[in-house]
Amino acid sequence: MRFISVKQAVVITMITAAFSCTIAAPPARADQLFFTAKELVKMADVAVIGTLVDKHQITLAGEQKINLGVLRIEKHFKGLEKTQTTLLLQLAPYHKAGLTSTDVLLPENAQGLWLLQKYPSGLYRLERSDALRPEQDAAELFKGDK
Repeated sequence: MRFISVKQAVVITMITAAFSCTIAAPPARADQLFFTAKELVKMADVAVIGTLVDKHQITLAGEQKINLGVLRIEKHFKGLEKTQTTLLLQLAPYHKAGLTSTDVLLPENAQGLWLLQKYPSGLYRLERSDALRPEQDAAELFKGDK
């Protein structure tokens, strides 16, 4: 039987922990690195101008916790009925493993043009930091839309 030193055991433990975290976390989305604002609009399920007015953490069955935000909609461009005044956002972290490098952290009162993805749960997510754009970008991106 061969014994290893404490130092070797620590290194093996650190490598194992790092490896298990990479498996538990989703892959980074390098494919989205170079999308233009217009491409982001095309990919978005919803495009609105709004303000994040509230944030809450709720516990679901099985002790799973999720972070939710309420987005107050001020102007509609894509994907929602014009009468809808709010929507629920799922806020980071999105995974049991915790935050990943692609999660977007939002302060309360974050505002601008939101380019959101809808998930099967019915919640919306901001998939990337540049999908929350300055409100002024809407004039160029939705030129000709009424």
